Amino acid sequence: MALPIPFWLPTALLGAGVLLGARWAVLVLDASVNEKVLGKVLRKLLEAGDVVRALRLTNASAAPLSSATKAAVLACFTERDGDRAHAGYRGGAEVAPERILAPVRARYDEVFRQATARLRSARLFALVSLVLMVLSVLAALVAQDEAQTWVLVLAGIGLSSFFGIAVKDYRTITGRARLFEVLAPCLEVLARDGAGALAPDAANARRTVTFEVREPGREPRIVSTHKELIRIGTQAGSEVELDAPGVARVHAVIEVMIDNVVMIIDLGSENETRVNGEAVRRAALAEGDVITVGEATLHVRLDGI
Repeated sequence: MALPIPFWLPTALLGAGVLLGARWAVLVLDASVNEKVLGKVLRKLLEAGDVVRALRLTNASAAPLSSATKAAVLACFTERDGDRAHAGYRGGAEVAPERILAPVRARYDEVFRQATARLRSARLFALVSLVLMVLSVLAALVAQDEAQTWVLVLAGIGLSSFFGIAVKDYRTITGRARLFEVLAPCLEVLARDGAGALAPDAANARRTVTFEVREPGREPRIVSTHKELIRIGTQAGSEVELDAPGVARVHAVIEVMIDNVVMIIDLGSENETRVNGEAVRRAALAEGDVITVGEATLHVRLDGI
């Protein structure tokens, strides 16, 4: 004998389940990326020393693995606490790979966690969605009403889609470790070198970024570059090499992106990077902006952009 279940209940349960699971599904699909293909291409570029193209590739997707990889590459430029106490740290073969890669891995994991924060919170809705869809199936079966057949069909499609998306979600989580292991040898070389030798960047020469550099005790000077990756710091060979108090080895980098947007990225130095007096981690630059790193200031002019 069929239980007196309201005719609308299975439909309502199914609809609520689909709506709750939709946000999670969208986030999973946005986060999904083939880490095998990404790792293979990035490893080739990094082995060739073409850091600029590697960073450009990570910009092509907002997936957490792409963002985390970009952060790991940039972390290879950064001077960490205690580096000065160990002569030859960057190039020294006596330093264990684990020690060199530790700060890079930490930054990689940190950015991945930040990029998947919304996805992690959406998993609770996914569990509720699963429960509601199962309940809709049970309600339709108990009702023993032929009109509920379509509810069973739609619920079956919904449950199949749910488990397919769950597999993609699992691959995103586990892909973090796999991708880092693929890139670890290249990141180690990059970190030992401190990104001292970047591949030549002759393309898009019209993109020129000019700085009026002012440092205490020195005359103002002009620095212009058309490179797509511009290092700012005390490291010899940096595109904007500084010698002012409070400036780290590689304090920040500026990236001229493929759409001509110019971004400055602070690399976590003890003294913050400021744009027009405001501390930034990542910000777009405009004509006339003033960058402050330590006691040095850089007045920005964007030519041909």
